[in-house]
Amino acid sequence: MELRIFLLADFANLDAGHKLNIIGAFNTIQARIFPAVHPSMYLVAKVAAELGEFGTQRDYKIIFFDEDANELGKIEGRFSFPQPKDRQRRSEFNVVIALRDLQFSKEGRYEFRLLVNDTLLGVVPLDVVERSELPQE
Repeated sequence: MELRIFLLADFANLDAGHKLNIIGAFNTIQARIFPAVHPSMYLVAKVAAELGEFGTQRDYKIIFFDEDANELGKIEGRFSFPQPKDRQRRSEFNVVIALRDLQFSKEGRYEFRLLVNDTLLGVVPLDVVERSELPQE
């Protein structure tokens, strides 16, 4: 299994043709005061199957941590890779999760970790910075 995409974005969806659309990928957000609430963001993952993985069930977890490694939230699910209809393309699993009103108690480094069958597959860092500390342009 190969992690192809794992990121945060302003918006993402899967259209009727199962095409993944991503707008505004980022790794930093700004806040004027803390605790801060970010109104909307999307967490996106694309995982591709290797040969022999078609039809097998996988459990996934996406765990949200603060910089002290405290777990702040978890999303769990299950998926399987379908058999490709065309032998020329790979089978993929896409997940698009809308995160609404995510709360940050303080500035610092946060991260989302993607685990499949309890094996770490990828990490998305997110830096939350106080707006007054940003350089002036």
